[in-house]
Amino acid sequence: MFSFRFLFSIRSLLSLSALSGLTAAGVAGAWIVSSYRRDSEQKYIGGGGEGSSLVADPTALELGEVWESDAHRVEVPLTNKGETTITISRFATTCSCSSVEPTSIEIPPGETRRVVMALDLQPSSREEADKPTTDFSVDLTPFLAGEPEQQGPTWQVTARVRRPLLRTPRQIDLGWHSERAQPFEPVLVTVDIAPGIDGLKAFGTKMLVSLNRDKKGTSRYILSVTPIGPLQVGEVSGFVRLTPYRKGEALPSRTISVRGRVVDDVELTPTGVLFGTQSIGTTRTETVTLRSLTGTDFELVKVESRGVDTRVERSTGADANRRLLVHQKITAIGQYAGEIHLTVQDKDVSMRRIELPVMYFGTAASTK
Repeated sequence: MFSFRFLFSIRSLLSLSALSGLTAAGVAGAWIVSSYRRDSEQKYIGGGGEGSSLVADPTALELGEVWESDAHRVEVPLTNKGETTITISRFATTCSCSSVEPTSIEIPPGETRRVVMALDLQPSSREEADKPTTDFSVDLTPFLAGEPEQQGPTWQVTARVRRPLLRTPRQIDLGWHSERAQPFEPVLVTVDIAPGIDGLKAFGTKMLVSLNRDKKGTSRYILSVTPIGPLQVGEVSGFVRLTPYRKGEALPSRTISVRGRVVDDVELTPTGVLFGTQSIGTTRTETVTLRSLTGTDFELVKVESRGVDTRVERSTGADANRRLLVHQKITAIGQYAGEIHLTVQDKDVSMRRIELPVMYFGTAASTK
């Protein structure tokens, strides 16, 4: 049924046609290139021009109820109902959780081509992660090649996502650990399975993992994660993949990233000497202390200044390996960055170098 607004639009176009001498065919052409909105069942949201001849299969846009996945594949048939070839130069979506392949495509008149969307249906917030089901939607818009580029119709893909795992983190933080504190203690994480899920399995990449039910017959598991050593100073990363099972069938897995860091056992406080803004010609001093995170004895073998007008004074006596005085003369205008290299050694670890940055911002001396 046509609405009053639709009739008014037609009458307006006919009036304009009479005034300007347009033909009825010209009126029809004017109607085709205008923006439009299709009924909700077709899932069109907007578009126009040549793209009005481009139609997506509505049955492919309604996914219904699906299980959570980090790469759910959706095949969308696109049909060209026009009389000329449609060239799609790119696709745009309303969520970074989706991608489209191929990224460009040509569709001859009367033919159908398929594009594949990969959807990340994992929870985007803690609130979503705690719900057994959530609604998902993403808009898909083709852009047609030309000068200028023309936006085609927009379609909406919708789904009801079932979550087999509840209250499960997307990332596990191992924290910071001394290189001498290996092997590391495992990190324990609770994982709850949703009703209807029979079991759960875990697989680790660069991680030792184990999974046990909290109590017999309950829906809660305890996941234990330990990085595989020995590890060097630097970032630690890996993954844990959890696969739920229902009636003996594996459901899409959830991947949890694991992050941490191994640091030198000898810690500097502060980790960098920052003098801030200082006037040319002045000298500033900062105290730097050294300590072992595990309480291991160490020796400060060598101290080298790699900066300009930077002098390092070592403490004497019992504090010789524990305290340094950094004296910096301000000689440069603007940003200055230098370094102090410290070489330390303990009974079990070979000599290693620790870098201590030194920075300031020099300004002209005050004339007051």
